[in-house]
Amino acid sequence: MTWQFGTRRVQAFGSGAATVWMVADFEFAAQVSAQLPMGTAVIAAVEGVDWDRELTPWSAPPVVRGRTGFGGGADALLRELAQTAIPAVEAELRTEARWIAGYSLAGLFAVYAALSASLFTRAASVSGSMWYPGFADWVLRSSAAPERAYFSVGDRERQSRNPAFRTVEDDARRIAAALAGRGTQARFETRPGGHFQEAADRMARAIAWLAEE
Repeated sequence: MTWQFGTRRVQAFGSGAATVWMVADFEFAAQVSAQLPMGTAVIAAVEGVDWDRELTPWSAPPVVRGRTGFGGGADALLRELAQTAIPAVEAELRTEARWIAGYSLAGLFAVYAALSASLFTRAASVSGSMWYPGFADWVLRSSAAPERAYFSVGDRERQSRNPAFRTVEDDARRIAAALAGRGTQARFETRPGGHFQEAADRMARAIAWLAEE
C-alpha cells in the first residue's frame, strides 16, 4: 500500500501487530522487510524527506567539506507526521503498536523522536548519527525512557577519516547506557564493517530485536 501526503510518500511492507516508521527509500525498506520473519512488523517507509535539513534536531554547521549545514527540522517533521501520515496510514493498517527505526541520520531522528515525543514506544538506530553535535549530552539531560532501544555501530566506524564521525561508537554506548539507567531495555552492539556494511541485514536485526517480548 502507498499513500501520498504532499511531497511525502509512504509505503507499507510486511505484516505484524506493530508499525515501524522509518525514513528510508522504498527499495531499502523492501530489502529489510524481506529479511524479517513473517508477522514481525509492518515497515512504514517515508520518502520525500530532506535528510540534512529535516532529520536533525537543531541546526549545526556541515561536517563534510562542500556540504551545506544541518537544518534542525526534526520537530517540524515530527509534527507533520503526527498530524497527517501516522493517523491516516495506521487507520488502514490497524496495528497495535508504533515504533521507529532509522539508519544514519534517520537513526538520529529515530532516537530523537522517541525521546522528544510520546509517539513511539520503541526505537532502533543502526549506524545512527549519535556523533551529532550536542546530541549525546541532550540525551543525558533528558528523562525520557522508551520501552526498548537498540543501537548498532559498525566496528570500523570509529576509524573514519572524518574526525566528526569517530566518536559515534562511544556516543552510542553512552546513550544506550543512559537509557538503560532509566529502565529502558537497551541494547548496544557492534557489527563487522563500516558505516554502510550490510545495511539491510543490520536493520532487519534491529527490528527483530524490537519485536521480542
